[in-house]
Amino acid sequence: MTPKITMQQLASEAGVSTATVSRVLTRNPLVSEETRKRVQELIDRYDYRPNSVARSLVRQQSNMLGMLVQDISNPYFAAMYLQAEKLANQRGYTLLMTSSLSFQNERESILALIERQVDGMIIISTNIDMKQPAKETLEFMETARRKLPIILINEPVRAFAGPYVAPENREGYLAATRYLLSLGHRELAFIGGNDDTNTVHLRYSAFCDALSEYGLASNPALTCMTGYTADSGVQGMLHFLETGHLPDAVITFNDLVALGVLKVCTQQNLRVPDDISIISCDNSYISRGLMPELTSIDIQPELQGEKALEALLKLMEAKEVPQSVIRIPAKLIVRGSTARPRRA
Repeated sequence: MTPKITMQQLASEAGVSTATVSRVLTRNPLVSEETRKRVQELIDRYDYRPNSVARSLVRQQSNMLGMLVQDISNPYFAAMYLQAEKLANQRGYTLLMTSSLSFQNERESILALIERQVDGMIIISTNIDMKQPAKETLEFMETARRKLPIILINEPVRAFAGPYVAPENREGYLAATRYLLSLGHRELAFIGGNDDTNTVHLRYSAFCDALSEYGLASNPALTCMTGYTADSGVQGMLHFLETGHLPDAVITFNDLVALGVLKVCTQQNLRVPDDISIISCDNSYISRGLMPELTSIDIQPELQGEKALEALLKLMEAKEVPQSVIRIPAKLIVRGSTARPRRA
């Protein structure tokens, strides 16, 4: 009688990780043919068939969907996921979520969801959002798409065909910048993001274009792309204070960055909006929970999650998605963090 063997023992004998064994068992196409053959020979020799995998192999559907976000602690992604989960549950699916947290971890996060036998996946990809996505990223995503239906919540890129769901980033930032200019502000700053991504480039370009409409040029001394967190906002505002380039209005990449900006303003006794106006983006609960409440660009994360889930189900049902890019309208929600400059 052939002795029973554990997955760990099988992986050790094959010289691979247990994750690779799992991928071979689930017929994951992202395993090289050489590795697959070596592992499969051992699986056959030991007649290795864990019950959970055996059930997965005979099922036509798992009734599970996957969703990859960058960081679930960000309320923007949380709102998006919760709305998608609500719709998935209504349609009889369980929505599994994972956070990539970093560029490097995104690939493994996607593989982890594929290994759970999800029937389709919604992905918010940091790597696809790069101005020039790496060849390896594009090849990996193409291979993953051949494995199962995928919807991306990203700014579209030419190198990777849709379908995409994306907010009207440009229109949102044009409206926000024009609003500050209409109030009489002229020293406008942009804080947050990183200039190597499409989303940041699109938002910043809209900011610059709106300034140009008023005969103004963007000021490099008032541009600080420090990242996406509250600490990024702190870093940006402290930089302006240290260099003596204090703006009379700030537009941030998201609500978290605005939270850091507001923190520094409070510490430095800068009154919002009397001394400085602030506009954020996302319109999450953060913007409504601060004092003063933040004027924010509402890019409707809940609707993004809902539309992405609807599009994914249509793909799974072999129905054509209405368009390759589903755009979500953006609107400016005016609250107490913006006002006319005192000099006006």
